[in-house]
Order: sequence, then structure tokens, then C-alpha cells
Amino acid sequence: MWVRRVGYVSPRLVRITFGGPDLESLSVEHPAASVRLLLPWPETQELVVPTGTATSSSCRTGGDPAAISGPGRGYAIDRDAPAFLLVGDETANPAISQILQALPAQRPVQVHIEVAHPDAQVALPDHPRLTAEWCDLPPHASSGDTLFAAVRCADLDPGIRVWVAGEAAAMQRIRRHLFEDRGLSRSQASVRGYWKHGRRGNGDDV
Repeated sequence: MWVRRVGYVSPRLVRITFGGPDLESLSVEHPAASVRLLLPWPETQELVVPTGTATSSSCRTGGDPAAISGPGRGYAIDRDAPAFLLVGDETANPAISQILQALPAQRPVQVHIEVAHPDAQVALPDHPRLTAEWCDLPPHASSGDTLFAAVRCADLDPGIRVWVAGEAAAMQRIRRHLFEDRGLSRSQASVRGYWKHGRRGNGDDV
């Protein structure tokens, strides 16, 4: 497996490309399925690969070990849903792009993406009924503030399907709003915490 850094996505994010025969066994059933990039602990330089993962592939590029594990569960698209709402911070850009490519062309889809820096805006896949908004996060604002505002103001048609991902605490806030304030059913919305302030490693589903 080879690893190549192809450029900065934003001041906080780096895009990394993986490739090679070690990835041949990596099978992804649904879009937005996540994988984990595993790096050595700085203190020990030991690379720990969790047991029981569906796939794990290790490599050495430049003398540094790395591995990936996964994939985690993806987003099963309800193709009979009348409309879709996709919401996320810049860490969710790849997943949102994958979902857009898989959505039925005749269904309307709203996309709201929060960015802390204008350089984080990326081109989204074409969709004939796409309405996209880039939400600039003001300096010193908490991650997810503009996403919460976008979800709160969104017109949620009966039967709409909602996918949201970003910082874990912000996702908890949006989750409560969707299920408690807006009355969506559990089958209508998928809300995922990708990362957490002050914590190294992955966020968890929320």
C-alpha cells in the first residue's frame, strides 16, 4: 500500500491518498463508510491495530508505519424518500460527495457545509436538484454553530432523509433538535460524531 499527501484541504486538514494491492480486500457497500487511519503513538512509536476490524492494511512509507482499518457502516440510501438534507463540517466533505453521487437524480437535496477557512471549500459532484450552501464559521465560534442554525432553519418535508456529521458535541445538539424538537423518526436521520475537541482519535456515532 502506498500513501501520498496530495495537498492541504484547509489549515486544519490534509488530504491523503492510499493505494496499492493491500487494499484489494477493502469492500464498501454504502457511501460515507468511514475508515480509520492508524498512526504510531508519539510516546512509543508503536503502531497498534485493533483486533476484530473488517480490514486492516499496514505499510511503511519514509520509514513510518501506518495502517487503515474498516470500513465502518455507510449510509444506506432510501431511494423512495422524497428529499434529502446533507449537513456537515469540512471533515464530512468526502462523505457528502459520495452520498451526492449515489442519490436519485430526481430527488431534491439540500447541502450545508461548515468551513472555518475559505480554502476548505471544494467542488461538489453535480446533481440536477442540488442546493448547496457553504457556512463560514466565525472566528472563536464553536464548531457546529452554523450547522445547527442551518438545520434549525431547514424546511423538513414529511418523509425527508437527513444525514449529518461533524464535531461530536455539535452533533449531540443537532440530534436532540431533530428527534425531540422536530419530531423526526430514527429511520429518517443519521447523525455521526466524526471528531471531538481535545481528544485524539475518532469520534463515535451519537
